[in-house]
Formats: sequence, structure tokens, C-alpha cells
Amino acid sequence: SLEVFSRAAEKSRRNFQLSQLNQEKFELARHRDQLMSGTEEALAYLQDGIHVYGNNAYLSMLGYKDMDELAYMPFIDVVSTEMRDKVKQQFLDYQHKVRVKPETQALELSELFLTSIGDKEGVLEVQATLKPVVYDGEDCLQIVIKDKSEMAGKGDSVGEGLGYPLFVAHLDNFIAEA
Repeated sequence: SLEVFSRAAEKSRRNFQLSQLNQEKFELARHRDQLMSGTEEALAYLQDGIHVYGNNAYLSMLGYKDMDELAYMPFIDVVSTEMRDKVKQQFLDYQHKVRVKPETQALELSELFLTSIGDKEGVLEVQATLKPVVYDGEDCLQIVIKDKSEMAGKGDSVGEGLGYPLFVAHLDNFIAEA
């Protein structure tokens, strides 16, 4: 009947559109990953406090060779021992604020001490900015860190120059909605 044919044609059209959207989503995610890995800003994505992504600048700053070394490692494990309780509480408070009020702005941590490994073994003093984002369809926190020793005399702060990570966050949200 004509009705059966119409429904089949509509289903076929929707499947084709879905296939196109999935392909576009894949391409956008690939481009996002290329952009993030190429930026000079050290950024990572944390899901429930666990590293799910870190770009090359982030890995290098902390002394890791590749993401396999850092994947699924709790962020708190790279925080210096003396600061862990304080940072853990700040993260928990911030995550609660984000859950209650999703439009919560970025959290600025002006003093954070991270431990680095390998050739850069030691304690690294950084500034960090956290903000809620969607990464691969999951709610995450994006963290951007800047080495304070490299910032000396530049008049730079974590809140400045975040255009790129903000772009990436918007791109992630767009991809998640696609």
C-alpha cells in the first residue's frame, strides 16, 4: 500500500540523515582532537576527577610521554601531597555547584602544586582554570594549567587567552548535541 511505502521511504530518509550526522560528528571530533593536541595551552579533561584526555602540552608539562601513561589516573594523583585535601574539597565543591547550577562559571585556582615525573621530576607551581564541558558526549571538567615560572614577567593569568579552550568547549558541546 502507499502508506507502507511512504513509511519505508521516510525511515530510509531518516537513516540516511542519521548516517550523515554521525559522519559529521566523527569528523568534528577528529578536528577537535587535532586542534586540542596542537594548542600550546596545557589542557586536560577530567570525568569524575579521572583524566580522560590530556593534550601534548599538558602531558609534557607533567613529564608524561603519552596519554596512555595518564589515562584513567585520578587528577588528585598529580597534585602534590600537601595540597590534596584542599584541592579535593575545592573540586567537590565546584562539581556540586555545576550540578546544581549548570551555568556555573570557571573556577580559578591561583595556587596549585602538581607533581611531575621523568626528566621534569619535582613539584610544579601552576595556576589552573576549571570549567564544565561536554567531551565525547559526557559531562567533564576541562582544566587548563599554566606554569607560574613561565608566566613570570608576562603579565599573564589563567583567565586570559582562554579563547581557544573556550572554542574547544563550544565545539564539544556542539558535537554532543549533534
